[in-house]
Amino acid sequence: MKKQKSQKSIDSDSKEFIMAVAHDLSNPLGALREFVRLLLNEHHLGPLNLKQEEVLHITERTCMRMHDLMDDIIDILKLNSNPNNLKRTSIHVKKAAQKAIQFLKTDLSKKNIKARITASQPLPPIQADGTRLTRIFTNIISNSIKFSRPQDTITINIKNEPKRIFCTITDNGLPVTEEQKKQIFNPTQTNGGSRRGGFKMLAAKCVIESHGGRMSIGSKDHHGCQITFWLPKKI
Repeated sequence: MKKQKSQKSIDSDSKEFIMAVAHDLSNPLGALREFVRLLLNEHHLGPLNLKQEEVLHITERTCMRMHDLMDDIIDILKLNSNPNNLKRTSIHVKKAAQKAIQFLKTDLSKKNIKARITASQPLPPIQADGTRLTRIFTNIISNSIKFSRPQDTITINIKNEPKRIFCTITDNGLPVTEEQKKQIFNPTQTNGGSRRGGFKMLAAKCVIESHGGRMSIGSKDHHGCQITFWLPKKI
């Protein structure tokens, strides 16, 4: 019994330590990103040539990805400790998906990939954490971009059901094997360059489940990846 209590204390201390480190890393990353934006927008160092602008844009995107990773880690720890740690408001799921696509505009353009939304009409709002709902779409779509080929299309389908909103995100990239399905929410699995999942998918799953929903992974006709999740309309 004492051993179990001691282990729980160690686990709790470890989570607090990791969360503190993630917070401390987020602050300088945010400051660096704002500094880069300042240089890009106001040219404080004088006119920038194309190479300088390219380097600054790469730095900005890298900062954003690292900052998002820190947010994902914090979300996983917070929601595992307290699933009700949400700021719920009336949110339209389609608007959250549109925000995610806008956020990923550069990544989509870089690979010449299109993201298309199809949605039921009417599509009522739900009670959800808007920031985290957008991050669900951002994490899943960014994973699809990574494994899609140039000129592919990622489809986001949002369907209105009697008690829930049902979402399906489909890409034509590498198919998901049965073994990968078992490991997709395990951030410690690498599987070389063919890995789907990691912290982003685990964070999306944690946010969905904290809203009372569920998430599943599969392949459509053994091609690409199809991620489905649903969220309840009411708490």
